[in-house]
Amino acid sequence: MDTKLNICLHGSLRSHIVNEFLTNSGHFPIALIFLELLMSGASVYLLEIDVYILLAGAMIQAYWLGYRNYIGRATPLLGNLLAPGIYMLGELILELDDHTLLEGVHAFFSDPHHTAYWLFAFTMGLIQSLRGQFPLFKDYLLFFEHLLRSLLLLLMYGIFESLYQPKEVYSLLSFFNDKSHVFIALVLTFSGILLGFAHLSIERLLILLRQTNAQLHTYSTWLLGENNLQAAVQDPASLSLQRRERSVLFMDIRGFTAWSETQTPEKVVAMLNQYFETAEECWMPEAIRPHISKIKFTGDEVMLVFADPSTAVYTAQCLRQRITTLLQGYELGAGIGLHSGALVEGLLGSQNVRGYDIIGDTVNTAKRICDHAKADEILLSQACYEALSPSPAVVETRQVKVKGKTQALELLVLE
Repeated sequence: MDTKLNICLHGSLRSHIVNEFLTNSGHFPIALIFLELLMSGASVYLLEIDVYILLAGAMIQAYWLGYRNYIGRATPLLGNLLAPGIYMLGELILELDDHTLLEGVHAFFSDPHHTAYWLFAFTMGLIQSLRGQFPLFKDYLLFFEHLLRSLLLLLMYGIFESLYQPKEVYSLLSFFNDKSHVFIALVLTFSGILLGFAHLSIERLLILLRQTNAQLHTYSTWLLGENNLQAAVQDPASLSLQRRERSVLFMDIRGFTAWSETQTPEKVVAMLNQYFETAEECWMPEAIRPHISKIKFTGDEVMLVFADPSTAVYTAQCLRQRITTLLQGYELGAGIGLHSGALVEGLLGSQNVRGYDIIGDTVNTAKRICDHAKADEILLSQACYEALSPSPAVVETRQVKVKGKTQALELLVLE
């Protein structure tokens, strides 16, 4: 499904299809329509089915090439042959009563504009295919493609002239004996060169913008989280500070400080990177990510904020399983604490420096609960447990006095 963020970054399917028609698939068919319109007359030509077959072929080709570009699986060579293929097939079907199939093919290609259509489509498809296969020559091929596209008008003008001149007197030399034709050829050629350089410059700028856009997207995702970034693109006001019901999970490594004192800094960093990457696997599935509003790594601590407690508990169980297996190799373990309740969430800071954060007693309590969790243990607050349906199995109930609370908390050890 397209989100506004994905559309901003990559364009929508519709924009890919429209762009393909306007910049490629529609060029020759439109020129061909005007050519045959002038040859047959509007009153006759527009009543024939040929023009509509031609347009339908161009639209089908634009849809196919646009769709393949949208999903990142471009097929330019075959795709560019769709429109002329559909047009030729339609013409052959219409002529079946008057010609055999072989005669119909011969009659079709006896018209120079039909042959030119196939050659133009094949050339464009080949150039676009080579651009994808040989990135080193991409700029030169792009320039050549736009140059040929600009010379399409000269080609069609030459074909139009040939259809009105006796074949025995018409030739390429006779065409260029006319100074007006030389003028048109020179203007179109040099205009094509200028347009080729212009398109090349625009393409390079677009590549730079896409690269910058991708970097900014990555940094923004790190700082805000994927869900918050998408929400901000949809509605910037969604990041303002608001009171919300959340489930907060904390996890940190037991004995990490003592262990790190005996290790080199490089080994500590390597272990932490492995620890965070292993933990991340638990919230990467599509069923989990939409329910997370914040992820934060601090030292050996992981903090996750969930929209619902069930997803939080599921993730905690996944973390215990994966992290326990990882840390056994270091003779370490991690404790996990969960608490549910109200908090304030959103952008916090000054006019020039802000960060997406969560504030409230729910956060502090979740951290205190985590502090009391033993290695490979998941502790739930009573508030979190009561919000779950169905209730998970617990192995122990524990009364714990935590900092900042006048009364002991009743915590449950998850099975």
